Amino acid sequence: MVVPTFKESICKVQILTFFRIMDSSYAKLTLNVENFNF
Repeated sequence: MVVPTFKESICKVQILTFFRIMDSSYAKLTLNVENFNF
């Protein structure tokens, strides 16, 4: 069993957070585009 180091776990958390932020900002972007279509 390999125990991940502190740095590795932090990297994973940062990547997950980054994807979450990108996901939410992309959703807002698409909503804005839909509003502009009206």
